[in-house]
Amino acid sequence: MIGLANHALRRSIVLLIVGLTVVGCGGSPSASSAAAGPVLTDPKEILARSLTALNDARTFHLAGTLTGTLNADLTNSGTDSAIDLKGTALSADADVPNQRATLSISVPALLALKVDYIQIGPDTYSRNSLAGSTWTHTSAPADATSAPTAAATPRRIGGASPSSKATPSVAPAATLDLVGQITAGLDSLPNPPTEEPEAPCGQTTCYMIGIMAPLSAGNVMGLGLPLPSGASASVTITISIEQDTLLPVQAAVLIDGGSNGTFNLTLTLSKFNEAVTISAPPPDQVVEASAGP
Repeated sequence: MIGLANHALRRSIVLLIVGLTVVGCGGSPSASSAAAGPVLTDPKEILARSLTALNDARTFHLAGTLTGTLNADLTNSGTDSAIDLKGTALSADADVPNQRATLSISVPALLALKVDYIQIGPDTYSRNSLAGSTWTHTSAPADATSAPTAAATPRRIGGASPSSKATPSVAPAATLDLVGQITAGLDSLPNPPTEEPEAPCGQTTCYMIGIMAPLSAGNVMGLGLPLPSGASASVTITISIEQDTLLPVQAAVLIDGGSNGTFNLTLTLSKFNEAVTISAPPPDQVVEASAGP
């Protein structure tokens, strides 16, 4: 059961980071090259420009907390129990051009579970507190469609990778086109984004953008949010975007799961373009993953 839970947790965490990074909070006025311009009034345009500003970030830090009481049967006993999620937290750092990232998440309510991940190119190192302190290493197979190069292709959070003049015949590595995906997703929302009254944030002023959407349990669990199958939920997100840098600097997410509970997710995105060091664990603390069936 622990193994299955760990696999599901890993998938949920990864999707949470990829899918919700764009609504993080924190920020650095000097992190983006986006020039301050006229005050914008279209919430979709504000979000699109904010994604473009975030797309230019080379490094960043993400922190998050999740609170609420989950009513669920996690032990298959047939009876729901109340699980206080207080203290659930995540922390992540990303170095996009060098394809490196770290992620740690702790869930005190689940046997004080703590899981850690390090991603370096195709190599993933993972460990969880229920299995000990040893890291497990896995490596994604090489892309047979791309010839190997001496240096990694620089990447951005979204959009196309810069082309290499030294090797024009080599196709650039695939990238996470978050800007294209999420901007297109705005058109499919059941309720369009709304602009709320602007508000002060730190030493500047922020656009306030609201998004509300009903979600099925499958979608919610895909975002790493703890709802049992068969449940329905609504998610309300309030995003603060700095008017001068157009960076998303705050997000407050309310998940209303009805009888399953109500949850508050807070994300903090900061340290844009600051130096970060992400290294593999010491070799004597790493074991290779066993081959599957």
